[in-house]
Amino acid sequence: MDISYDYYRTFYYVAKYKSFTGAAEALLNSQPNITRTMKKLEKEVDFFAGI
Repeated sequence: MDISYDYYRTFYYVAKYKSFTGAAEALLNSQPNITRTMKKLEKEVDFFAGI
């Protein structure tokens, strides 16, 4: 399984703050970037779940 550490880090902050905006502020990033990262992670997880 080859998922970037940054995806996990983003997921952690989204879960911690229960908000994409809160995670973006904590990571000094933009909310659209956080949303894109979460969507990419979701596709990765869906792919590996089917194996």
